[in-house]
Amino acid sequence: MSIEELCEKFNLKDYTINDDGSIDVDNHVFLGTYDLSAEIGYLDELPLNFNKVTGDFYCNEHVLTTLKGSPKWVGGSFYCNDNKLTSLEYSPVYVGESFHCGGNRLIDLKFSPESVGDDFNCIGNILTSLEGSPYKVGDSFYCNDNKLTDLKGCPEEVGGSFWFTNNEIYDLKEFPKSVGGKIGLKNNPIGSIFQFGGIDIDIIKAFNTFKVLKDGVVNLKRLKYVIYELFDQFIYLHLVSEYYKIKK
Repeated sequence: MSIEELCEKFNLKDYTINDDGSIDVDNHVFLGTYDLSAEIGYLDELPLNFNKVTGDFYCNEHVLTTLKGSPKWVGGSFYCNDNKLTSLEYSPVYVGESFHCGGNRLIDLKFSPESVGDDFNCIGNILTSLEGSPYKVGDSFYCNDNKLTDLKGCPEEVGGSFWFTNNEIYDLKEFPKSVGGKIGLKNNPIGSIFQFGGIDIDIIKAFNTFKVLKDGVVNLKRLKYVIYELFDQFIYLHLVSEYYKIKK
């Protein structure tokens, strides 16, 4: 099938065919399950080789095992969530808005864009590492519901909130330098220490600066200073003691 026929089949508009056979699309690209006719069915690979897409790019909810053929540049958001991806290789280098790769089989975030303009969502994979995360996320970063034991490799800058609930994280030694919004850490061992709402970067910085936690041992005097005196919050020591030794 020719490139023109494929573009017609997948209802692509405002496209240009480049000399190398890749295509630029000055519009959105809808290749998600709900966007395609029943006759086309589920995609196990992308049908065309994209180069630049000025709008959003949807290839979500299929059975993709590779992103080969994805655009290198996406002006809007990129959706490859709910496939069977084990790697983000071939994902865009630049994404102007959000990047969604949740619901796959990723164990790390290598080959992610260097930065995304809006949210980065990798919820519900089997991540054991955040290595390869974008350096900068313009809005919120979501890595909930994975198998993370630490945050090594996380973004340096998060403009919005930083959520990593439902993991197995024991310490916060590795953490973004800046987080513009709130921090979600419930249902982690480290969450036993922060049993209150409204957690932000200031309390995390104080927690690390005063070395409250070291090698699985919580210094009770320092913990009380940070939580009670600096931030006027409460501590449930019986919950903390389920995961950590407490040095009095």
